[in-house]
Amino acid sequence: MVFRPEKNRRWAITLWLVSVLLLSGGPVFGFTARVTGTVTDVDGNPLSKVPVIFEADAVDGRGKGVIGGRLKTKKTGKFTYPFLDTGSWKIYPQLEGYLVLTMSYISIDSNGDTRADETDLKISKDQANLPAIPVPPQGGGAVTRGRCEIHFVMVPEADYRTQMARLQGASIPAVKRAGPVTSRKRDPLERGDELFAGGDFAGAAEAYQEAVDADPANADAHYGLGKAMLRKDDLGGAQTALMKAGRLDPELPGVNFYLGTIYRSLAQDVAAIAAFEKERANSPDQEEVLVNLATLYQEVQQLDKAMEVLQEVVALNPDNTDASLAMANVHNAQGETAKAEAIYRFILEKNPGQQDVIWYNIGVNALNNNKNAEAAQAFEKSIEANKKNSDAYLRLGYVLLGLDRREEAIRHFETYLKLENGAEAQQVVVFLEQLRKG
Repeated sequence: MVFRPEKNRRWAITLWLVSVLLLSGGPVFGFTARVTGTVTDVDGNPLSKVPVIFEADAVDGRGKGVIGGRLKTKKTGKFTYPFLDTGSWKIYPQLEGYLVLTMSYISIDSNGDTRADETDLKISKDQANLPAIPVPPQGGGAVTRGRCEIHFVMVPEADYRTQMARLQGASIPAVKRAGPVTSRKRDPLERGDELFAGGDFAGAAEAYQEAVDADPANADAHYGLGKAMLRKDDLGGAQTALMKAGRLDPELPGVNFYLGTIYRSLAQDVAAIAAFEKERANSPDQEEVLVNLATLYQEVQQLDKAMEVLQEVVALNPDNTDASLAMANVHNAQGETAKAEAIYRFILEKNPGQQDVIWYNIGVNALNNNKNAEAAQAFEKSIEANKKNSDAYLRLGYVLLGLDRREEAIRHFETYLKLENGAEAQQVVVFLEQLRKG
């Protein structure tokens, strides 16, 4: 029996699932937030192409100090991280020969509660007091007021002492920052962001269109319009808007992720891979992008490239179970069953809460290696961990037939049919009828 990775629907963040979530209005990556900010000099002039680092401090599924993202400021000095996992992050720019002099930030959740608020925080020369900033969820309601924005002032390292002395003498101008969310008038782009986060995609599309009409060269406005139209199930309109955003700003994070999702839904795998590779360049160290790209490579049987990308994910975050499971499945597809089993058992030790998925994969691995008795035991443990694991019942039924345990096999096929009623289940119905007659 040939193992088909796509049959195991539980082990990875598949592109198909992402497409369904996007088009149904569900969250793309669970609890994520949009972070915006600027990097300027002491006179307020924008600093472009400055790398901004997102370092995990206390984020579920990421070790402390793990780099969760990296991007560069645009010509305007602005940066946008479209889907940062919620949690506590150290966010800071790195520019050779420059130091952060001050930073201002505000973080407000979807209830309008301020989680953090600091203006003109003085940063020491060794940069050791760069704070960890809470990034709370910003969606989940009809009215969403959440935002997280950060503003940095940088100076040449040689000028740091002079500028800090000037700052301590209260002579340096403060960076202008928007006031409380509840007391300021929002422009169409920001209003679109809020409506989008709150699930009003039609309203968001109207607001983004207003922003596009006001400034046709605004890449962020076209990007927002593309996202909103995608959620409205208008693939053509979404693609047009996103492509426009990409032409205006080829380095804008998120654009090619959504384009890749559209191409995937249209079964245009070559275009989808190209888009995800561009997103990989624009959003390096972004695990979600890499896992989805690896899934695509695996689906088109480019297993070596899939493994290369997955190794990159695991290097970024050794605790990424999805990537580790995907690596094991690629080993399986390549016939390297011993390597696959070693990974499965390692994950099992580290993630006892995912026993049903891991034992299922161990069972498939044993089955591919013609170890039917071991496969049966693994599928039984998967079922023991999750009584609704329909795939495990089905696989176990076939394995038991091979072990001449016909009556037990029939019982597991019957249980499978109580859990499933799709096209494959109808085939099992026919097979089971024949089995009973025989």
